Amino acid sequence: AAIATLTAGAAQAEAGKWSGRIVGGADFAIGGNVHGGANAPIADLGALNPGLAGVPATLQIGSRSQSNIYGEAWGIGIELGYGLSDRSEIFGSVRYSTTGSGSTQVGVANVPALNANLPVNGVFDEQDNWAFEVGYRQYFLEGSFRPYAAARAGLAFNNRVNATFTVPDAAIILSDVPFYKPSTLFTGGVDVGAATELGKGVSLFAETGIRYTSGPGGDDSALSTLGLGSINNTGDRWDIPVRIGLGLSF
Repeated sequence: AAIATLTAGAAQAEAGKWSGRIVGGADFAIGGNVHGGANAPIADLGALNPGLAGVPATLQIGSRSQSNIYGEAWGIGIELGYGLSDRSEIFGSVRYSTTGSGSTQVGVANVPALNANLPVNGVFDEQDNWAFEVGYRQYFLEGSFRPYAAARAGLAFNNRVNATFTVPDAAIILSDVPFYKPSTLFTGGVDVGAATELGKGVSLFAETGIRYTSGPGGDDSALSTLGLGSINNTGDRWDIPVRIGLGLSF
């Protein structure tokens, strides 16, 4: 049932004919940071918690990777292809993916008056992504089993992302802090996979590869008041996709 709902991909390239795919799977993060690091002195914690009026501190934020905070992104997409020959095709695709929300300890608040480093935690909104790509696929064999390689590039559109930061030991909560703006991103990647024919014009395929997505624009409207305006000048992501699908040629 899962395969049936996630799939419908090109059975094989055929010169002058159209094909279609529905493909689903996960992208596993292997590189890129959600945010960078910074040390930000705060002259008076009383602005964040009146009970700590007159107490200075330094926010010591470390960089955190995509795998630290979000991990894999799950998605589903459709493709329309056109055969240039019996071994090659061009295609266009639309794909939706989401990371779910993510959380981690992002650093510490160094408070000399308390002789303590207090954990600073962050919870980040999910990232929803619509990607529109074009590409080229080359098959290496003809017949019922067809290994292939493909290259693709395009644009993606990312939602606004807010974050909530807490320092539990100091009763500090900063909710819905703007972090990333809604953004247009660049995407690109290469795929390797194989398709197995199930019947006339129908195939099952599996593929992997490597994928890059550029970072969204940072929103510093609140972070800059904390001296952390530079930490979100990142956000690009490298993934290894693992996907399956079924294909139909028309």
